[in-house]
Amino acid sequence: MTITRHFFDWEKPILPVAADFLLDRYISGSAVDCGTAIVVVPGGRAGRLLREILIRKAAARRLTLTPPSVV
Repeated sequence: MTITRHFFDWEKPILPVAADFLLDRYISGSAVDCGTAIVVVPGGRAGRLLREILIRKAAARRLTLTPPSVV
């Protein structure tokens, strides 16, 4: 397994940017399968917010979502 790290610019709110990245990276047809991804965040609240943002953005695009592991 290869580990790939991605760093995002601090000019925009990080969680929506990360959610967009995940949705665009793992989309396949009408599904987004992030199940193989591990996302590292600085705390539990950030992890909950990221999941919430992912769910909202996937629903807005009418995509089914398999969320990533968030630690």
